[in-house]
Amino acid sequence: MTKTVFVSNLDFKVKWFDLKDHFRPAGNIARAEIFTKNGGMSIGSGKVTFEDEQSAQNAVDMFNGTNFSGRTITVKLDVNDFQGRQVFVSNLSFKTNSQSLREAFSQFGELEKCFVVKDDNGYSRGNGIVRYVNGADAAKAIESMNGTNLDNRTIYVKLDEKI
Repeated sequence: MTKTVFVSNLDFKVKWFDLKDHFRPAGNIARAEIFTKNGGMSIGSGKVTFEDEQSAQNAVDMFNGTNFSGRTITVKLDVNDFQGRQVFVSNLSFKTNSQSLREAFSQFGELEKCFVVKDDNGYSRGNGIVRYVNGADAAKAIESMNGTNLDNRTIYVKLDEKI
């Protein structure tokens, strides 16, 4: 599950702090954001990240289809929130493929996605992405796999910070 909800059909005048105040009854909020185009003008959507997953679900249950600033808003769990579940694996052997990466990392939990990053010519860039269904499994993988040997190379595993 995710700690983030996506909110659409917002009035263009709504600011991040308005969004945060409106969603506060669902639970403790870590961050609220309004999506903007170049120049800072709202595009009528945003996201709210809560401190826990239950609060995000509460927000969907409490606010989806309700009126906020004169508009009926849509609130959904953000399926693109991979924070804490996706790991970056570097220093892979150029012989390592997505299947062998999957085999090495699946022992720590259910994988949602796993692949070796390739360049425009289809060659390995020497790193990969592993996304777990559960953040605790990602933490186990980092602790167990960082600094170990895979296909005769020492690999480095950390949370993916570029998501």
